[in-house]
Amino acid sequence: MGHVKVGPTRQLCVPVSKRGDEIPREVLTTVQWLDLAKSDVTTSPSVVGPVTLKLTHLNPVLASLPAEEVVLTEPVQLGLPVAKNEKIPPIH
Repeated sequence: MGHVKVGPTRQLCVPVSKRGDEIPREVLTTVQWLDLAKSDVTTSPSVVGPVTLKLTHLNPVLASLPAEEVVLTEPVQLGLPVAKNEKIPPIH
């Protein structure tokens, strides 16, 4: 059985407005929570084809939610949401 390794966070991606335009409120309510921590993903040589990961929530507020299934077709980077200003994204 092969292994998948998710490395340390190497990049933080955040939404920005272009040309200083104001972001419409209906868009802002969603994109304001789209901060992603990106990490490199590597697999052992014995892993062939797509890899399915089941990611559990580390945040205690979200711990009761079911695991999220992610299929990596080509292990390169994984982007995971992060809390912003110590606030947790609302659950819809």
